[in-house]
Amino acid sequence: MQFYRRSPIYELSPCYIVGGGEVGCEAALYLDHMEKNVTVVEMLDSILSAPMAPNARKGLEDLLKASSIKFFTSTSLKEIKAGKVLLSEKDGSKELPCDTVVMAVGFKSNHSLADELKAGPYKVFTIGDYNSPRKIWYAVHEGFHVIRLLDDLMEI
Repeated sequence: MQFYRRSPIYELSPCYIVGGGEVGCEAALYLDHMEKNVTVVEMLDSILSAPMAPNARKGLEDLLKASSIKFFTSTSLKEIKAGKVLLSEKDGSKELPCDTVVMAVGFKSNHSLADELKAGPYKVFTIGDYNSPRKIWYAVHEGFHVIRLLDDLMEI
């Protein structure tokens, strides 16, 4: 998650969170708790569209309903200008005043270290977010299997 801001966060208003996934919604709740004027911008038709545990979804949805956060769905960020954001909706664009933009628009794996080690004399076994950004359960599961099969894998 990256913050772009013009002044200290305690002075900012309004705030735009780009991305209505789990991370974006949690960031929005944090800023709402700080009594900021928060709007979530999501390019999909709904927020929290990715799979998540039902109890976590219910809890997050309840907190969002109780908040004063505004939501723009089917909307994308086109440009960040000095003191403004340009949003694009199905029926056109609009420019709105803004002091803070939080980018929460997905995850990307960083392969540089593992790739560098693989180029050397090392055996490298990748797990978790190296393979693709996912829940921690996958990293634990993959790590367990690498350790369990380590003797066999070292001979390959």
